[in-house]
Amino acid sequence: MLKILFKNRIDTDTMSGGDSIQMYNTKRELEKLGVKVDVTFSPQKSSRGYDIVHVFNIMRPFEATLAINEAKRNNVKIVFSSIYWDFSEYNSIGRDSKFHSLLSDNLSEFSVEKLKDIVRFYNGNINKLELFKYIVSDYKNTLSHVDLFLPNSIGEGELIRNKILSDARYSPIYNAVDADKFKLLSISKNRKGSILAARIDPRKNILSLVKAIKKYPLDIYGKVAENHQEYFKEIKENSSSLVSFKGFLDSSLLPEIYNKYIFHIMPSWLETPGLSQLEAAACGCNIITSNRGSTNEYFGNMATYCDPSSIESISDALHFALDNMKTPKEMSEFILDTYIWKNTAEQTLSAYKMILGD
Repeated sequence: MLKILFKNRIDTDTMSGGDSIQMYNTKRELEKLGVKVDVTFSPQKSSRGYDIVHVFNIMRPFEATLAINEAKRNNVKIVFSSIYWDFSEYNSIGRDSKFHSLLSDNLSEFSVEKLKDIVRFYNGNINKLELFKYIVSDYKNTLSHVDLFLPNSIGEGELIRNKILSDARYSPIYNAVDADKFKLLSISKNRKGSILAARIDPRKNILSLVKAIKKYPLDIYGKVAENHQEYFKEIKENSSSLVSFKGFLDSSLLPEIYNKYIFHIMPSWLETPGLSQLEAAACGCNIITSNRGSTNEYFGNMATYCDPSSIESISDALHFALDNMKTPKEMSEFILDTYIWKNTAEQTLSAYKMILGD
C-alpha cells in the first residue's frame, strides 16, 4: 500500500482555507483508491516509512522549508501542492494598505513572507535556530529539492517556472467540488439576481463590483476580514439600495443559497479560480469572473470575463452575460463532468506513481 504524509501549515485547522479544503477532500478520495494518507501540521514530523511527503501551500515558506528539509534528510520523495499565483498587480494597485504596497514594491514576494514569518513565529513554540537558518536561506534553492509540483492549473505551473524555478517539474491537479453537495436542487427553477460568496477583502475587488452594478440586485455573503473594516465601510458607502450584505453563511447552507441565483460574480484581482465559483457553477449559476489567473483554463467559454482594473469592463461583462446566459443544467453538468474530487485524487495518484517510477 502506498503511504503518503500530508504536511500543511500549523494553523490549518484553526484558519481553514482553500488549501485545507483541497487537502481533506483529496485525502478522502485517495483513501478510496487504496492509498494510506496521514495528515500532520507539524512540519518536522518524521517521514520515515512513507513513500512520499506531500506539502501544501508555497506561500507559507517557513513551514514548507522545514517539511522539505526533513523529507530530504530521510530520502523521501517530495511533491508540493503550490497553491501559488502572482500578486504583483494586486499588491501595486488593489491593496488598501499603503504599507503592504510599499513592502511589495521594494522587496521580493518571499522576502515579504519571511518578514511575516518572523512576526508569526518568533514568540511561538518554535526552535529559534531553525527560524534563523530559514531567514538566511534561499527559499528558491530549498524548492529546487521538490521532486514534483502539483499546481492547480497549467498556468500556475508555468508561473512557477517563470518566477521561481525555470526547470520545475509539474503535473496540474485541478480543484474540484463535492458532487454530493453542490448540484442542482428543485428550488433552482426560481432563480433571480446575483450573488457573491467570499471573504470581504480588497483582493476580491468588491468595491469596484458595487460601483459597476448600481442598477442590478446583488447579495453579498461573507465575513469581513478583521483588518479590512475601513474597506467594508467604503463598499457600503458606494453601494446602491439593490446591494444587500447578508453576512457570514455556514458552508452547509451554500448549495441551497447558490441554487437561488442566476449569477455568481467575482471580479477578483486574481482567481485560480476560487472554490466558490466552481461550487456556484455546479449549482447552476452563470459565472462572471476575472480574466486574471487561471479562470479561463477552468471555465473556457462557460463563463464571462472582465478586467478587474476597469469598472466599465465589470459592468460590460454583466450586460454581456445577461444576453448570453447558459442554462443551470448546462453549468452544473459542465462542472460535475470535470471538476470533482474523485478526478483530483486520480490525477494526484498518477503524479505519485510518476515520481516513484511505477
